[in-house]
Amino acid sequence: MFSRFLNLFSSSVAPSAVLLVRMPDGDMDAILHVVPEDGTIETFSVTGRDSAANKLRCHGAVEESREEIGTVILRPDEWALGFLDRDVRARAKKILDSSSIFTAAKQEQTSSVSVPQLVEEVLKPAALDAIHALEERTLPANATKAYHAYIVYVNRSKPGAIVSEPRSIM
Repeated sequence: MFSRFLNLFSSSVAPSAVLLVRMPDGDMDAILHVVPEDGTIETFSVTGRDSAANKLRCHGAVEESREEIGTVILRPDEWALGFLDRDVRARAKKILDSSSIFTAAKQEQTSSVSVPQLVEEVLKPAALDAIHALEERTLPANATKAYHAYIVYVNRSKPGAIVSEPRSIM
């Protein structure tokens, strides 16, 4: 208990940004995170969001701000986490593989890539490209769902992946 109290005053934060796709009628968010320290891409879903504040809080990451970047239209048999895993992850990986963003950070001896640079060079282009690719397909109007996509700036409790290890309820 005392250590938690001390952590309130001494803990550092690790800024980052995630791509969040919000389900229109449920309480689940699908999230893609490119770790600024090493470029690892993680995807996961969060249920039971804080609907009163409408802010993202998960695994020690707390939302600071957000910007809506678009709307993705999916068929009922598709879901937001699948879109992130299949479409956005592939594009983000391709951008990271062809970019020197993390090489430059290592040469400058910084522990991570700047969050604004990561958003502008990786997250936004990957997300917008995937959204635009889906817009080109033909879908029946009555068989689609619109999901809002956001870039959410977060502060993590520690550097690294947001979901770094399985959590126990004990």
